[in-house]
Amino acid sequence: MKNETDSYLLTVATHLDKLTVTEKNDILEEISGHIEDSLNAGVSEAEILKNLGDPASLARSFVGTNLLKNPTFNLKQILKIITFYAKTGFSGMVIVPFLSIMSFALYIFALFAVIAGAIITVAAFFGVQLPFVLNLGFWSAPPIAAFPITAVFGLSFYLLSKYLWRTLKKYLVQISKQHQKIAQG
Repeated sequence: MKNETDSYLLTVATHLDKLTVTEKNDILEEISGHIEDSLNAGVSEAEILKNLGDPASLARSFVGTNLLKNPTFNLKQILKIITFYAKTGFSGMVIVPFLSIMSFALYIFALFAVIAGAIITVAAFFGVQLPFVLNLGFWSAPPIAAFPITAVFGLSFYLLSKYLWRTLKKYLVQISKQHQKIAQG
């Protein structure tokens, strides 16, 4: 079990590269102390590491906090702060809209694909020729096969939509935890 803690702390340390050696050591001592106190309180190592979250995210939150607490005013410090918040802000500006828009769009496409396939197939049963054509590259699907084909595509779109939605929720939870840690720190 000690290997898991050592591995966790090593991962945190590798993501603290923007800090001085003293700052890095202080953070690692703080995390180690928290782990030791929790172990003494009867909490399992696995539970402690789970509650601490992703080591890279934890390190980034400490880097952000330390950058803001550092009273030094120089070009290097300013560039560190700008770089940190540009990365954090940019990921939020790109990831959140992308995941939410794609999740919603794929969900709508899933519904539309199944409904369109059902309409084409039912129309083919009644001998009605609709102007819709289901082309898959060079091959045009016969109208009677439209529903099974679109059902597969609809299911695929739906599953991808659900996966993107879950990914978005996980990302937002992670960002919320980071902001809570920064606010508490």
